[in-house]
Amino acid sequence: MKGADVGTDYHLVLAKLRLKMKRHVIVNNGKRLKFQVNLLQDINKRKKFQKTRQVFSQSSTNDLPINPEQPSNEETAKAIKALKSNKAAGPYLIPPEELKVDIPTTVDILYGIFVNIWEQEKVHVRSDWKEGHLIKLPKKGD
Repeated sequence: MKGADVGTDYHLVLAKLRLKMKRHVIVNNGKRLKFQVNLLQDINKRKKFQKTRQVFSQSSTNDLPINPEQPSNEETAKAIKALKSNKAAGPYLIPPEELKVDIPTTVDILYGIFVNIWEQEKVHVRSDWKEGHLIKLPKKGD
């Protein structure tokens, strides 16, 4: 399990293997055996299992698509467009709909902040971001 990533099917493969090896109701000398270890005594099955395990443990560490470059305007715009609407505002009380109203302006503002964070490797929280404004809309019948 060392080196396995959440995004891989490593745990799924192990779970399937455990299900195949699991004995239904077999008691040996008064002890219930959980797995059919004798299946791994077959050299071909053992080699196949070891090869599958190696593939999953190697692929989980080598296939990470990490881009070390600073984020671009296009990536920022794409991330803003991908935000789900009708969700609660985050800790800075900015709902996603407000960010999507004028994407070019939002990108210009956020891009400068992102580049600053990227270069300094530190996040500075603006005090005005912690302010939120609520407008009460009366409903019919209230």
